[in-house]
Amino acid sequence: MRRRPLTIINLISSIVAGVLMGVGTGLSKRTLTSNGLVYTALFSVQGWLALVFIIIGYGLADWLAHRIKK
Repeated sequence: MRRRPLTIINLISSIVAGVLMGVGTGLSKRTLTSNGLVYTALFSVQGWLALVFIIIGYGLADWLAHRIKK
């Protein structure tokens, strides 16, 4: 994958996209992203548990994908 050069337009569009994603995540309660990002930022138990199990799930899926590939 090639990297794009950092220009002021790329920087501003990335910041705006990140802010919009954060707002959308905050508005959509009970989704994977809101549990992993918003609720952990609020230091809720639900968010931290969700984040731990998201990491475990992704790790397990990655391990299984590499195991099946061999």
